[in-house]
Amino acid sequence: MDFEHIIVVNDPAHPGGAEIPPHALRDALRLLAVRPQSYDESIGEFELEVGAHGVLRRTMSRGALALRDHVRLLDDDCTYEQVIDEPAPFAGSLRRIAIEQPAPGVLLLRFVYRGKRALPVEPLSEAERGALRSAYLAADRDFVAALRSLQAHGALATLLRLPAPPGSFPTLQDARCPDRAARGPVRDPAHARRRRDGSGSPRLRSRAQAQRRGQGHQARLR
Repeated sequence: MDFEHIIVVNDPAHPGGAEIPPHALRDALRLLAVRPQSYDESIGEFELEVGAHGVLRRTMSRGALALRDHVRLLDDDCTYEQVIDEPAPFAGSLRRIAIEQPAPGVLLLRFVYRGKRALPVEPLSEAERGALRSAYLAADRDFVAALRSLQAHGALATLLRLPAPPGSFPTLQDARCPDRAARGPVRDPAHARRRRDGSGSPRLRSRAQAQRRGQGHQARLR
């Protein structure tokens, strides 16, 4: 199933909170690429492998679900593009988040979803399509709320600058450094500890909730 929506971040005509500068949105997309668990507390184990041409190959678990994908940051980090590799029913499905500035002072995020029919399935009903759209829209709104919170506490830049001691997750600079890519996949074992003790930055709960709400529909995603 293919759909897209827009979430306005800044609009001088309709102020809805502190203004988020463009560089902070780019930091938010960078953080989503290299530390997705900063937004999504349902992520358990996480590994990252840096491929050619800046492609980030990721493996993560959400409960019993194991997910493999690859991510690219495009357009000077103004576009985040994620493509699912596994599990097979979702392989090839794409999610894209793009920063757009259609007018002075106006800043928005465009979310695009492109499903791929990996298996023969029945078409979704209009009600099912609407439920799936609503689930992802709610999750994406919570993503924007989470990045606002991270920005307000100065955590976006801080998380991207975190050092990478042995066995921990790399910084964005590590991920982009070709000579470090040869080290192979790296894990973030501290994430599980942070989830248990409640420390660390705010996390996006609604992504997991959206997935649960859409679980009955996603297996039939086109």
